[in-house]
Amino acid sequence: MPPKLDTPIKPVSKAASSHRPETVNKASSSTDSISNADLMAVLTTFKSDVLASNKSLSDLHATQYKDLKSDLADVSSQMTEMRKENARLQNEIDFLKEKVATLENSNVAAGSDLVVSQVLEETIERNKCRSNLIIYGVTESTFGAIPQRISYDRSTIIDILKPLGDVIPLNTKLVRLGKVPSDSARPIKIILDSNEAATNLLSKFNALKRSGTIFPNGFRIGSDKTLLQRKLLRSCHSELDRRVK
Repeated sequence: MPPKLDTPIKPVSKAASSHRPETVNKASSSTDSISNADLMAVLTTFKSDVLASNKSLSDLHATQYKDLKSDLADVSSQMTEMRKENARLQNEIDFLKEKVATLENSNVAAGSDLVVSQVLEETIERNKCRSNLIIYGVTESTFGAIPQRISYDRSTIIDILKPLGDVIPLNTKLVRLGKVPSDSARPIKIILDSNEAATNLLSKFNALKRSGTIFPNGFRIGSDKTLLQRKLLRSCHSELDRRVK
């Protein structure tokens, strides 16, 4: 059974029915017009921002390119200067090499001359030493005057060497070596007339010692030596002592 309607349905007139869609269309058209305007404004703003950004980037790139170009020019200039400096330094090095070579050759020549001079000097000194003898173990004189001290040394040596005969001529020069010590006697250098006289005296003394002749305690005779020979002898003694220890 159909429901009962309390209020009767009013019929809609044709005029009212046709007027409502027109109103809706006008509102929709107005909304579309506002949206397009806003969209265009946004697009315009975006376009302006993009153009401004592109211009800024373009200006930045131009500035960077200009700076890079300037830096490259500076580097190129510096490289040119460095090439010139390297060339100058190379010339100086070549000059110094030639100078060193010249000096080395000069030093070699000078060194050779020095060696020859030293050899000649050593040869002369050794020839002088051959006519000398060194006597050890002769007590020091208590006299204060030098002539009296020399006379004492001469007479003492002659007395000790009596078994050898007259081997000490009167004109033989005697020299005490070193400073006056307080605890030991200084050695005496005897300067003879010739190498043969010195060799003869030393040979006779050694022969008497081997035969059993007794001399004062500490008395001995040795050959004279140059400064170089004494240095070498001390070096040998030091090395021998080191090896014995």
